[in-house]
Amino acid sequence: MGVKVRERKPGKCYEDVFQIVLSGVSAVHGTVDMRKGRGGHAWVEIRHGGKEYVYDPGLGRCFDKVEYYTVYNVTAEHMMGPRELAELALRHKHHGPYDEDEEPAKRKGA
Repeated sequence: MGVKVRERKPGKCYEDVFQIVLSGVSAVHGTVDMRKGRGGHAWVEIRHGGKEYVYDPGLGRCFDKVEYYTVYNVTAEHMMGPRELAELALRHKHHGPYDEDEEPAKRKGA
């Protein structure tokens, strides 16, 4: 794809998504294909003008949702709105990920 990946600390995507979702979009935690295999990740899903988009804070760009899910072999596991995400962050004192023992309800497939 020719996308330049920014060098960032692992797990920073969860903090970035937390900040963005407070503005009213949906956060998604799941797994994606990465350079070194599959791993946990967080991204934002946005619906605008009848289309669905993904903003990936690790890559620093937006994608068409279908393209993103296809290219990165995405498995969405937990979709959250601003209120749920804020409640989880306050309860667990971190931005994510939240494992199944912490919050099992609302798991979903892609």
